Parts: sequence; C-alpha cells; structure tokens
Amino acid sequence: MSWRYFTSGECPICWGLRRDCRQSLETLLVHCRYREAKPPDWEQVRPDALGAMMWRQISTRASYNKSNPGAAWRELERLEKREKEQQQSKTRDNGLSIAQLDIEIRKVSDQLSLSVADRERLRSRFSVITDNIEEQDRLISESGCRSVSQWQKLHSPVNDRLPGVKEGGRSLLVRGEGILCPIANGQGKYIGWQVRLNNPTDGQKYVWLAGERKRASRPTSHLKSGELPIPSGSA
Repeated sequence: MSWRYFTSGECPICWGLRRDCRQSLETLLVHCRYREAKPPDWEQVRPDALGAMMWRQISTRASYNKSNPGAAWRELERLEKREKEQQQSKTRDNGLSIAQLDIEIRKVSDQLSLSVADRERLRSRFSVITDNIEEQDRLISESGCRSVSQWQKLHSPVNDRLPGVKEGGRSLLVRGEGILCPIANGQGKYIGWQVRLNNPTDGQKYVWLAGERKRASRPTSHLKSGELPIPSGSA
C-alpha cells in the first residue's frame, strides 16, 4: 500500500497532535491514533491492523466505490492484510533489547538539558492540553525531552548500537538543532526517539534517528517487529 505521511500540522484529524499520522493513497482513508478528535466532515471507520483509527471524509464517501461498497471493504481488508504482512516480514533489528534501549537513551538524556527557548516551544505545544503552566512543565518533565545541537557531542560514551549514535558512541547523528523526544512504551521504558528540528530544511520536522548509512548493520529506530515506535506524546 502506498502512503502519504503527514508532516507537522498536516493531519486533518489531529492537526499535528500526533506524529505518526498517514493517509492511504489507495483508499484515501486517514490513519490517526488521536481518537478523541471530532473533526468536521470526517467520521471514524474502524481501527486498522496496527491499532490506529481509520477516518473517512464524509463529503467524499459516496464516491468511494459507490456501485459496490462490499467490494470496497474487501479491497480495504486485502490491502491491510498485505501491509501487516510486509511489516512482519521486515528484519530490521538494532540489536538492543527494550531494557538496553531504555538504559542507553537515559544515559544520553542525563547528559543533556532543555533550553529556555525549547521549553517555551513545548509549553506552546502542551497548551492545547492545559493552560496551567505548572501542569505544562510537569508534562514536559515526564516527556523526557532534551535540547540537542547539530552533531551533539556526548561527554560520556554510550552504546553505538543505539539508533542515532555515531560509531564510537561519543556523538549524536542529528542534522540540526532541535528537541530530542524519547518514546516510551506502556511500561514507561524508552524504546526509541525522534528529533523535532527547530528549523527543518526539507519540511520534515520530526526525524527518526538511525546510524550511519555506511555501517554494514545500520541501527534504525524500527523495533524487532519491523514497526516504528508509536509516539505517545505530542512534543
């Protein structure tokens, strides 16, 4: 299945509150995990194979295989099944267990801090949840976000099998200044991270971290299942 991956603010369902939204170029359904949204002219269809809610635009649903709606659903199910099989067949593996990922990401976080400017950026993002500054700061603290500079140096080396760490473990492969956003699972363990670039040059604000392309076994942010971690916050 072909996809359009939304950049910041493009998703018509959550308008950027999530960072993993996408739209199928074959069914035109939008896949978004922000289920509390109530966007005008959109309706929930059902969860997809990966747990995101599928949304259909009401004004265009009549034109979606109007002559044979049953066939449309069968085609949708076929495409979903193919997508799931493709995800499961991926063999990307950064070689670190969840416990190791959590330890190494926290080692990096402990060496970094959050700048005043980046804290204000995050407060602006969290203001859609609460107007209380103390509550915003609590959410920021729980998010584990840190400021990073281009090719951020580390004073203590970390495991270079961690995605986004340069071989040798003494710097991060970050192409510009931004906010490092760790992603936690349901047990509070960090399982991956993204960088929210302050000044993206290609329109891609959120970037998944990975190792150098020249490495024979390049660490990526993909989990052992072949899927990317699902961001639970909205930095």
